[in-house]
Amino acid sequence: MSKANDSIKCSISNCKHFHNSNSCKLDSISIGGDANSSHSKYTQCTSFQVDK
Repeated sequence: MSKANDSIKCSISNCKHFHNSNSCKLDSISIGGDANSSHSKYTQCTSFQVDK
């Protein structure tokens, strides 16, 4: 997949799925973190992969 998904915004340019339009190239993403999170800083995009 190399097409931008404008429904998923992303600014992490070193991610394998980053598109230069500040979007993600995946069809969907997974979010993980502490199940009892009350703040966004305790969550993360588990679909993230470092672009090598």
